[in-house]
Amino acid sequence: MGTAFLFPGQGSQAPRMGLDLLSTVPHVQARFQQASAIAGLDLVELVRTADAAALTRTEITQITVFALSTAIAEFLMARGLEPQAVAGHSLGEFSALACAGVLEWEEAARLVWQRGLAMKAASASGAQAMAAIGGLSAEAVAALCAEAAPAGLVVVANLNSPLQLVISGEEAAVEEVMRRVRERPLTRVDRLNVGGAFHSPLMQPARDALRQAIESAVLRPPAVPVVSSIDGELVTDLEVYRKKLIDQVTAPVRWRDAVHRLRHMGVDHFLEVGPGRVLTGLVRQTDRTARTATAGSLAECELLLGQRREAGD
Repeated sequence: MGTAFLFPGQGSQAPRMGLDLLSTVPHVQARFQQASAIAGLDLVELVRTADAAALTRTEITQITVFALSTAIAEFLMARGLEPQAVAGHSLGEFSALACAGVLEWEEAARLVWQRGLAMKAASASGAQAMAAIGGLSAEAVAALCAEAAPAGLVVVANLNSPLQLVISGEEAAVEEVMRRVRERPLTRVDRLNVGGAFHSPLMQPARDALRQAIESAVLRPPAVPVVSSIDGELVTDLEVYRKKLIDQVTAPVRWRDAVHRLRHMGVDHFLEVGPGRVLTGLVRQTDRTARTATAGSLAECELLLGQRREAGD
């Protein structure tokens, strides 16, 4: 099949991300201005001046990562680099939907802004945390979450690759699972720098807040195949998918399933479109034979476009 565009989620943000594109590409500037109007914030100034702590605020992270990722995708597509499929991790699912035309860009941006605000509000209800775990199976991590239940709610939130899972829940319970993981040989655990217990039942208030907006959103047939990280399946029946999208903030991310699906479809080149290299690493952990590249800066975009010209595409 060829190339898939992959869109990152929270955790990929960084100070001054995409600033070279913002400073030189009019389309990227225009998308940020549109997103700024939706959010009521100067997102360009935030990218220029905000530190890592400010960018970690859930509502800021989501709209800025979305704006940058989708603007880069449109920049590449306008110059002839077209994806044969798209997928996005958590927040990135909305970027993928915008790229594939399932959601119009402005409607997707409004949903992302509402999503960020709703998830921020749900995170304010108590101490919450997430942590990445390596070296244990999903079944083993789920068992540790059950053992930690006396300390609070904690669940498997992301099945990112065969080598990485993420847990999410109340801080004390997450810390208890982390302690138990450290007791086991050949494992790794790292607390994530995020603002809430995403993809866990603690996000139920956010799900409820977003339900009406997603129910009323206009979903269109995808212009290119979309593989959902909600279940690793192709988006086909839009009304069935709408129900999944409502559940997305409380449901686990099945990224490794999405990568397997894309490979089964014939995708052999995975292009991470947006800030960071998180998804690139997860693809390599899932399938070492897959080719990967990143498009998060002007230099990376120009390199990709130059390679395409040299190939005669």
